[in-house]
Amino acid sequence: MSLLERQIKGADDVVALLRELVGDDPVDGLVVVGLDHEQRLCGVGLNPRHRALSWVKVWELADLAAEFDACALVVGLFPRGVSRAPSQHEVESFLDLYERLKAAQVLFLDCIVLRGSQWWSLRERSEKFPRSGNSHLSDVGADG
Repeated sequence: MSLLERQIKGADDVVALLRELVGDDPVDGLVVVGLDHEQRLCGVGLNPRHRALSWVKVWELADLAAEFDACALVVGLFPRGVSRAPSQHEVESFLDLYERLKAAQVLFLDCIVLRGSQWWSLRERSEKFPRSGNSHLSDVGADG
């Protein structure tokens, strides 16, 4: 099955897609994946300038979503350094960006942090360690 035919249903699928897209080469920055209404790949963008979600601007992702004609976005983040679980700051940055993109009418499904052979879903981490007001994340899953 080609990359364009594969349906993305969850974090495992996103990780497999990202690994297939970037291979074993180290990636600087982040990869933005656009998904269509059937949750199939409709666009990919690489931004080598950003190495953390806290630097990403809403308009950048909203413009990519429009360019890809995407119904939803997923970000793959490839930070350098020691392989460690994402910090609370990274989770908070995901939640803040999620809310700002929601206000811009862009569905931001997840941010996958890949460090070496390990990966984490910031969406899943935000649900395990919730802050007040983010319980709605569980209402909008990768399956719509």
